[in-house]
Amino acid sequence: MKLKSSTDYAIRIVCYLATHNGMISTTELSKQLYIASTYIHEVAKKLTDANIIVACEGVKGGYTLAKRAEDISLKEIVSCEEELDKKYQKDLEYQLSAGTLSSEEEDEVANILGLNDTDDLRVVTFRLLPKNKSGRFTSDQLRQTEIVEKELLRNLPKKYTTSNTNQIIYIYKKDEQISNLQFRLGIEELQKNVQNNLDKRNADIDFLVGIGKDVKGYPALKESFSDSKTALKYIHVIRKIIGDEDKSVVDCSKLGFFRTFVKISDKEELLSYVPESLQKLYEFDKQKNGELVDTLECFLNNKQSLKQTSNKLFVHYRTVSYRLEKIKEISSMDFDNPEEILAVRNGLIIYRLIETM
Repeated sequence: MKLKSSTDYAIRIVCYLATHNGMISTTELSKQLYIASTYIHEVAKKLTDANIIVACEGVKGGYTLAKRAEDISLKEIVSCEEELDKKYQKDLEYQLSAGTLSSEEEDEVANILGLNDTDDLRVVTFRLLPKNKSGRFTSDQLRQTEIVEKELLRNLPKKYTTSNTNQIIYIYKKDEQISNLQFRLGIEELQKNVQNNLDKRNADIDFLVGIGKDVKGYPALKESFSDSKTALKYIHVIRKIIGDEDKSVVDCSKLGFFRTFVKISDKEELLSYVPESLQKLYEFDKQKNGELVDTLECFLNNKQSLKQTSNKLFVHYRTVSYRLEKIKEISSMDFDNPEEILAVRNGLIIYRLIETM
């Protein structure tokens, strides 16, 4: 029978205490048994609760057996520690993704989860947000989050999924039979189904998904987790940039320059990347309370199509045509120059980011 890590630790701790007299410190157990002190505390707490060992605090504190060694059965140890694995695994999984564990602790958690440093991994963060103006969940909406969690666990491996009130974190271990595109489409389909079910129940909740970048090995999971949170943090900006207010799944690896811009916290530095033509237009809109920047953004998002832009803005195409001429007049912008338009699109991204600061 293959024992789980915490069960193995518990057996070794009990055996060590059985062969040594007096109080044995955490430091000694960690050093002699090659177990991280964090796990010594966690495993020992459960053994203490099960009345297998006794803990004593203080300078001369430590652990000793609560009863004679011959009165402690292997079954008793295994039983209490298997329960410990279930209790702590989810929390440890989150800590592994967040990068809050030491290198030694990461190795231990990865061993429990069956991950290694050559795996291709990425973190997917699912988040539920209330649509009401207060931004707070009602009691009924909180019940809805529990329903969504159960729904997700029917579709995702429980072993690699952990959750709190409104967030579910999933560590995806790459399947060689599934391409990155297939994976993303699968996540988008899952999001769509969950959102549809929420809408049918009139939950008034947004179900959003941030997909972190691919990383090699569990030590880099924190980078993917950070990416997934960045995608969620700026999802409303991304919706505005691409002109899709229903966009609910963002793959951070597809964000290009955006990922660089969000790392810059200084507004003046960000503005230095905005082309002069767009700066002129932005200042004009600011003074006149105009809509030229929004029109330009919509026009570029719709492949410079007058018809599609007018439909999106709910105005006559002649109005769009007039605004575009005004844009050219103010900014001297050349829509046929791909280099300039690329710089303008990046500038629009920067202005949307600055609006969130």
